[in-house]
Amino acid sequence: MDIFQAAVDELGLQPVISQGVVRELKRISEGGKPSSKYAKAAMKLIEVHRTKMYPDSSYVDSWIMAKAHEIGNVCTNDTKLRKELKQNGVAAYAISRSGKFR
Repeated sequence: MDIFQAAVDELGLQPVISQGVVRELKRISEGGKPSSKYAKAAMKLIEVHRTKMYPDSSYVDSWIMAKAHEIGNVCTNDTKLRKELKQNGVAAYAISRSGKFR
């Protein structure tokens, strides 16, 4: 599933990402866990879609919370972060296993 194209097609959103997320994906992709293949796929999609990347110098979740109102919408499968975003009035989405936004 191409989450970046789905964000455009289903939600009308232009995806952006922080350098911290990319660092996190790189770290995960280098591990031996099953999630490493998903992190590698995500990094490839970021490259293919020439996703706008924001610099950051903080913990990824802190950066997302700080930028959320400026960005407007957040897509994350981090349940705790999504709940915090919604409590702060930010539209927060997750991707189901079937590839649908929820």
